[in-house]
Amino acid sequence: MAVEKMSMVNLVADLALLDDVLKEIALFERIQLVNAYHEIEESNFRLSMVDENRDEILNMCRIEPYKTQVDPKALMEKAEKLLMMLDLEKKIDSAYLEDPVWDWTLERVETQIDLFTDEVSGAYSVLSALREERVHLKELECLGKLQETEVDLEEITTMEHFSARLGVLSKENRYKLSLNYENITAVVMHLDTIDRGEAELIISPKELDAETDRILRSVYFEEIPIPDAYKVKAPEALRRIRVRQDEIEVEMAAKLRELEVFKRSYQNQIQASINALALERVKVKMRRSIATTRNFFYLAGWIPERDEADFEERVKILGPGTIVLFNDTSNAIEKHTPPTLLKNRWLVRPFEMLVNMYGTPAYNETDPTVFFGLTYMTLFGAMFGDLGQGIVLFLAGMVLTRKNPENLYFHILARLGISSAFFGFFYDSFFGYEHLISKLFPFMPFLRPIENINTILGVSVGVGVFLLIISFAYSILNKLRIGDVKEGWLGRNGVAGLILYLTLIQAVLNVAFDLPGLPTLMTVVLVMASVGAIIGREPLANLLKGARPLYHEKVSEYYVESGFDILETFLSFLSNSISFIRVGAFALNHVGLFVAFHTMGALIGNLGGEILMFFLGNLIVIFLEGLIVMIQGLRLMYYELFSKYYSGDGEAFDPVRFQEV
Repeated sequence: MAVEKMSMVNLVADLALLDDVLKEIALFERIQLVNAYHEIEESNFRLSMVDENRDEILNMCRIEPYKTQVDPKALMEKAEKLLMMLDLEKKIDSAYLEDPVWDWTLERVETQIDLFTDEVSGAYSVLSALREERVHLKELECLGKLQETEVDLEEITTMEHFSARLGVLSKENRYKLSLNYENITAVVMHLDTIDRGEAELIISPKELDAETDRILRSVYFEEIPIPDAYKVKAPEALRRIRVRQDEIEVEMAAKLRELEVFKRSYQNQIQASINALALERVKVKMRRSIATTRNFFYLAGWIPERDEADFEERVKILGPGTIVLFNDTSNAIEKHTPPTLLKNRWLVRPFEMLVNMYGTPAYNETDPTVFFGLTYMTLFGAMFGDLGQGIVLFLAGMVLTRKNPENLYFHILARLGISSAFFGFFYDSFFGYEHLISKLFPFMPFLRPIENINTILGVSVGVGVFLLIISFAYSILNKLRIGDVKEGWLGRNGVAGLILYLTLIQAVLNVAFDLPGLPTLMTVVLVMASVGAIIGREPLANLLKGARPLYHEKVSEYYVESGFDILETFLSFLSNSISFIRVGAFALNHVGLFVAFHTMGALIGNLGGEILMFFLGNLIVIFLEGLIVMIQGLRLMYYELFSKYYSGDGEAFDPVRFQEV
């Protein structure tokens, strides 16, 4: 609905309370810190001149940036390795930090992590070795292909004049090697297909080892070593492999039980340690914005106005003498531009993402999300109106949202589906079939695009004109809000531009459709006055404000540039208005595609063909045309509307967030 009102918070407290205050800010997740040292240096840090603030004010003359501590990144990596060894997922949750009996000092956490790691690493190392051996034995199973020959593996691996290599090649490289068999003085025997690729046994003369190795390296041959225990006849080797595999499974199960016992006993403490380290990493980042003296620390940041009381209550109870002051933006904005935090209701909230793709609204700019969301849904529904397909899009959006609620695209998809279904009902279109809905609701007024081509195209342009007028209103409001007289009153997207646009629209309606309008003389006067205001907006604005000089460049250069600008204004009025005809064109195209698929189904001449064309047509239209209509809707919003009133040069509100660690 609007941009949240922000305040600048200034906080001073005893240096002993620094960690507690930073913890509260991190868990509060509603404050964007700014550099307090720079604030004090630039005299933006405000403290009330009262007796109880005397020490804090006097200490400000000895202020200095906080000397940050070492980032516990290495310790966090060690803790994450511990999670990996125990097959635990990292859980960042402030609830772990609320245990009153836990000592959250960094030294205590490090001791705990080292202790846990020492206890786990032995069992995990054995388990890792067993897993590697299991994989190796799985690959050695390919030797079973030699059972019928009863080859003695020790004999072939210790031959005097020949070398034997067991290894693996990818399918592509095995094919490349096969193309060069005539150039290889070796026997290449394919044994089996394993997980890594194709197992090969290669035997070559030792005197040609260098040449063979070169060829094998070129095809990325990876040798599989054969341990001495398995260098026996092939059947016996396979038997030993099977026996050892069974032993490994038993040993692994024992180690997994050992690790599971440790996991159940200590996982809460490990997760708590992870969260303590995560909090410490946030504190390290926050300390870069802190200023300190010998006794006090100073902190500054942006906070939503509605959170002031809650934050003050949280930090006041940490210790006596804590000073918290809030400065509204009328004071803070003199040196700062407040960050932007949007506040919208559930229906249009997902469209904030599309607005931010163009740019974040400035703090003193009207939030366009409501207008954007409602307009985008309307344009999409008008271009892609079908009750059945709209329901499909809605259900798809809801299912995907349930699986991944953080993805705003899925939320948008569900809303677009509702709009498509709504327009499809009045278009009398259900999965491309017309005259079905009207049979159930004969009393409803329906507007079938293919039967009302001129009406659809005319309404599309009319809707575009209406939206452009709203865009003018947004532009005027934004410009006047920041005191921009030149563009707000006299600019091409200001009051003068709106008067010019409305005058031209009524003149076109009067001439083309013989509708009542303004007298010709008044129309000419309004057009000339508006054009004159737009051309001379800079000297006129300076004259109204009493600013001198009236021109900031050569007069001739200014009027040449303004002449081209007014020509561009007329062209943009025309192109912006006509551009919305695409809404009607896509509505007609939507129907036309289904006519084509119905015709192809009829040409096939049987029920199966018609069913095939029904499903194929709907799939193509939903996925392909649906995507095109989404893009065209965005184009209309960005280029025809946003370009008139939206700057999007704000800074997004970026508070300290413990959950993002």
